[in-house]
Formats: sequence, structure tokens, C-alpha cells
Amino acid sequence: MVLVDEVVRPDAVRFRSSSTPQHLIHVTLSGEVRQSAGGQIEHFRGGDVTWYHEAEPVEGEILRAPWRFITISFVAPGLSPPPADRRVFPGGAQTIPLARQVLELWRNRQRPALERALLSSARLA
Repeated sequence: MVLVDEVVRPDAVRFRSSSTPQHLIHVTLSGEVRQSAGGQIEHFRGGDVTWYHEAEPVEGEILRAPWRFITISFVAPGLSPPPADRRVFPGGAQTIPLARQVLELWRNRQRPALERALLSSARLA
């Protein structure tokens, strides 16, 4: 586990960025976005999961703000990401609560860093 955070993009704007060099999952809590990631056109909204891999170029537009998401970055060299045309998918009823649990475990400063990382990784799995 590298990073877990909640990110808020408050305005409906165009953006350009790059994903991280490992696996990166965004669980969208609110908002609506259309983007191109690694050349693949994607559209997602609250409840959807987006999986990035290996520092892909990303550019897009926030169609409905605020765009709020939980971002989870992790290293797993033996794990292949879903195929490019299936890296945005609807989350189930438990997706957002589970993502919030991962975030809560990651942020719990009453636990040692290694324990937080292990518990967060276990919940992600």
C-alpha cells in the first residue's frame, strides 16, 4: 500500500495529469467525469470504480462537480489490471463503505504505520 486519501475537485473544469507508476484505484463518491486514460475514453460517476496502471496519461473534464473520490495506490507486480476497455466499472452496494474503511484504517495514527498498511491492504483485497 502506497497511499490512500480522499480527494475533492470542487469545480467543473478540464484537467490533465498522469496516474501513479503502480496500481491506482479511484472509487468515485460524487460527481461525473469524462476522460481519456491511456488513450481509452471513459465516463464515470458516483459509485463507479476506475483502475489506472503504470503512469498513464490522463486528460478529461469534470462534467458535474464536485468530483469526490477515494484514491488507493498500491504495488502488486504480479497483479494485472483489468483490460483497458473494462477499467471503469460500477461498484456494488459495499464498494463505497469498503473504500471508506480502507481510508479509515490508513488514517488511523493510533496504529503503527506497518500495521495500518497491512490492515488497509487486507481490506482492499
